[in-house]
This record gives sequence, structure tokens and C-alpha cells, in this order.
Amino acid sequence: MNVTRQREFALRLRLQQLSRQTEAARQELAQRKHSLDSLLSDLGKEDVAERLARQELFMAFSAVCRAQFDRLTKKIEELEAKRAETIARLKETKARTETLDRLRQEAFEAHMKEQLKLEQQQFDQSAQITFAGKMIAESKTVNQ
Repeated sequence: MNVTRQREFALRLRLQQLSRQTEAARQELAQRKHSLDSLLSDLGKEDVAERLARQELFMAFSAVCRAQFDRLTKKIEELEAKRAETIARLKETKARTETLDRLRQEAFEAHMKEQLKLEQQQFDQSAQITFAGKMIAESKTVNQ
């Protein structure tokens, strides 16, 4: 039982870690996109002569950025897949824990029912012995 609870706790921690990593990758992707958009808008504000040289540099930079975007997007997809797998394992472990809890409760209830049954049998036997003793005592007093 404790092993199952520890596994559930470990899976929850792993899920939390994956969520943080996914969020960090999303933030990095958004930040890089924002930087690229900002650079592009600044480029549009410059005069034509200066803009052509910087535009060429921007085009080379944007190819590198595209590769980074693809890498980050792939990383996010992988993290989401791991997260989905961890959620499935967590659900499975939680179901196992609930099943073990239910079985333990049922076993406890069955044990208590059996104990009450045994106590009732002992009480009935005591009552029968007492009744038999009284009957014998009464029959002796009547015979005398």
C-alpha cells in the first residue's frame, strides 16, 4: 500500500516537473518570437539604404531562428507526450490505490462481521450453559 502511495507521489512530482519544463519551453519560444517580431518592426522603421544591409542580416538570422523554433516546438511536443504518459500512469496508479483501499476496507468489514459472529456464538453458548445450569438446579430443588 505504501509503495503504491509513494509511486503516486513520485508520479505527481514528475508531472509537476514536466509541466514546468513545458511552460519554460513555451516561454522561451514566445520570447524568441517576440524578439524576432520586434527586430522586424524596427527594421521597417529604418531608411531604405540602411535597411537593405540589415535586412540581409535579418534573413540569415531568421533562418537560424526558424531552426530554434522548430527545435523548441519539437521539445514542447515531446514534453507534452511525456506529460500525457505520466498522467495515464498516475491515473492507473491512483485507481490501484483506490482499489487497494476498497479491498482493505472490505477485508476489515468482513473481519469485524466475523468477530461479531464469534462473539454472538460465545454469548449464545454462555447463555445456553447458564440456562442449562439453572434448569439442572431447579430440577434438583424440585426433586428434593
